[in-house]
Amino acid sequence: MTTFAERLREAREQSGLTQEQLAQKVGVTRQAVSRWEQGITQPDMEMLVALGNALQMNTEFLAFGKPTERYQRFQKKHLVCFISALACACVVFLVMTFLGPYIKDWINSHYKGNFVYFWVFQLLLPPTGCFSLGLSLSAFIALFYNTGLSKRWRITVLILSLIAIAPSLLVIVDDALGTWIPGHSEHIVFALYLKTIPLPALNNLLYEFLPAASGTLMYLGFNKKSKCEKHFK
Repeated sequence: MTTFAERLREAREQSGLTQEQLAQKVGVTRQAVSRWEQGITQPDMEMLVALGNALQMNTEFLAFGKPTERYQRFQKKHLVCFISALACACVVFLVMTFLGPYIKDWINSHYKGNFVYFWVFQLLLPPTGCFSLGLSLSAFIALFYNTGLSKRWRITVLILSLIAIAPSLLVIVDDALGTWIPGHSEHIVFALYLKTIPLPALNNLLYEFLPAASGTLMYLGFNKKSKCEKHFK
């Protein structure tokens, strides 16, 4: 097992800090840091906490060198999310595949035109099903591996998830405005959707791949980093 002096020196070097820079961060002299790394003296508990924060390192591991706990598998929150998201995706798939034609006939017999069917089966259900699949994928991986992220990365992936889902959401909103507001003319986003109809690849990208990616990123964005399994914060 490594000594405290060896762990401190290794952590400082991995953080890219000099002894002088580390000393400034914790409010001591460079000579004090040098003596710690040579094993001549050791800091008190308050200083150990300050060193752990300065080096972004688990304080207990820095002080005692104890191995951290293994990642707890099959956590309930991940299992519940996986089952729920997968069930939602399956329901959407079954409705679109088996009930779609019957629902379309019923709608056409009760409403003029098929705008309701268009809204439900072309604008709402495909992104919902793919988003649920993305969530279930991330939750399934989290059952076995620590996929949690730090606060900075969680914010980043949440922003990316919103960017990924934005095109399909904008099309839905634009179509809603065109339906609910009389005289509302064609907008750029709705025109984008119309242009993707003859191009299946673009249509699939807009309503299947991007929502699935958004669901995956969304789950990562809400999954905080576990305190176990990693020496460094």
